[in-house]
Amino acid sequence: MITGSINPIRQATLPLSIQDETSGQFVDFNMVVDTGFSGDVQLPIDDIIRLNLPFVDRGYSQLADGRMAGSDVYGATVLWFGNSVLVNVIAAESPILLIGAKLLWGYVTHIEWQFGGRVSVEPIPRPEPE
Repeated sequence: MITGSINPIRQATLPLSIQDETSGQFVDFNMVVDTGFSGDVQLPIDDIIRLNLPFVDRGYSQLADGRMAGSDVYGATVLWFGNSVLVNVIAAESPILLIGAKLLWGYVTHIEWQFGGRVSVEPIPRPEPE
């Protein structure tokens, strides 16, 4: 289980470790859970540069207001439930760090909506084979 909390501005947050491509060390971030974001991870461009993440592609996303926006996509390795997982990172001008629905897919997300409330993610239980 991965656990986080509700921050003082009512955002559900979770920790995420992202590998620095230069040093190989993992750097810890506190990410906002955004189920409206269908990607893996969004980071400010300054963090992407600091981690020396490799450019992958140029992508396009539909914004909440329906407009389409282009953004650069980078590759990263994150620690997710003790495993190194390759993810796409969307570059953003915004300082907000996001975990999106793609990384959360296949997991149960539990959020206690109160100040300091607990946020947790765990694998969806799978039935035992008969």
